Amino acid sequence: QGLKRLGVTYLQLGMVETMIRMAKEKEELAQKNLEYVKTRAGLGQGAQLDVRIAETKINLTRAEAEKMRTTKSVLLDELKFILGVPFVQKVELQLNEAPRQVLEDFNPANVTDEKLKKHSFPLRIHEYEKALQKKSIALSYIHFLPTFSFGFTSISTLNNTSYKEDTSTLPFMYPNLTLNMPFDFWTKGRDVSRQYKKMAQLNVEGRNLEFSLMSQFQQALAKLRAAISELKFAESNVELQKLLVQQAQFRFDSGQVEYDAIVKAMSDYLDIKQTLLAKKYDRDAAMLDVRCISGDFQDRYINATVMESI
Repeated sequence: QGLKRLGVTYLQLGMVETMIRMAKEKEELAQKNLEYVKTRAGLGQGAQLDVRIAETKINLTRAEAEKMRTTKSVLLDELKFILGVPFVQKVELQLNEAPRQVLEDFNPANVTDEKLKKHSFPLRIHEYEKALQKKSIALSYIHFLPTFSFGFTSISTLNNTSYKEDTSTLPFMYPNLTLNMPFDFWTKGRDVSRQYKKMAQLNVEGRNLEFSLMSQFQQALAKLRAAISELKFAESNVELQKLLVQQAQFRFDSGQVEYDAIVKAMSDYLDIKQTLLAKKYDRDAAMLDVRCISGDFQDRYINATVMESI
């Protein structure tokens, strides 16, 4: 879970870093639009209200960029907290390839039921509980066996004479063996039955744990497939908007529309690209969730046998 939290934070940092660059593009576009509006107003073809609107758009893009930088700062602090790095220490990150660094070459198709069960700590703990219960069953049968006790008894316990009297013909201590036979077979039989019922209950709990694990993994896969579908839809929207930008540029060059048509098309294009970034993050986060459930982190980063031997 700690590795998953670290991966999610790093993915968020990568997305925010890209959105900061896009906010800069929005600001440059708004600046060009302001120059265009001022030029039209100077020629008497526009109103001062248009200029104020253009200036407000610039302030809006700057505020958006500042919001993203604040979010990045918060995420960096969280990353330092997870890694145990002092908050005052500067951290340099390579965020251009954040998804590749976090997800690496993980492929959900390689995950099998056996791997899921092998890496499930609840199931492994349950197996230990079943092993202990088997010992409890064996112990309940042992209670049917007679008990033996061996010891030494002093002569004085059976002889009223004093130690000072002549007892040289007898040993000072002699061994004895005691055999105790259990007669409460009904009570012990009930204990055996109870231990078997506990084992049956553990077997049912084990099947429930396996079902919950498989269900959790299937839900994570379904979430991943949905995120991939939404990402493809967003990519199609980006391609469509890119064509609309080219169309607006062509119409402007041919004198069919004003420059503000290009500005609007470009603004819509950048907004849809931001949506695409969010969908990419959703896809990567869903993939990371699948990787965490599959136990792939244990194989790559955790030596569980060391902890088990402690």
